[in-house]
Amino acid sequence: MQNDRNCEAYAAAQAKAKSLKVKESGWLDRETLDTLTRCAMAKLQTGMHPRRGIEKLVLKYFGQEVGIMSARKDLMCNEQRYYEYKALVYGAMNELGERAEALMKEAKANG
Repeated sequence: MQNDRNCEAYAAAQAKAKSLKVKESGWLDRETLDTLTRCAMAKLQTGMHPRRGIEKLVLKYFGQEVGIMSARKDLMCNEQRYYEYKALVYGAMNELGERAEALMKEAKANG
């Protein structure tokens, strides 16, 4: 995938998520999770954002069961702000997924 580390991390997480029925803590390796979390945080507005809360939203995106209260506690926010964070993180992951898909198609076309 043309050495796009972010897209490679997304593809690895997606493949692993599809292969697991129950996603327990630690199912995603730290390097992949860090890369995806950095991508998600880059899409957030400027300011301080709790990394652990963003990580939980990334894991939730890939299907891990994460409770709203647990994520809100780590994000240190109210319910409305939680849904704003969730929309931004999911949007960033969707965008990354589209880019990864386009790169895979391009790589297949080029042989």
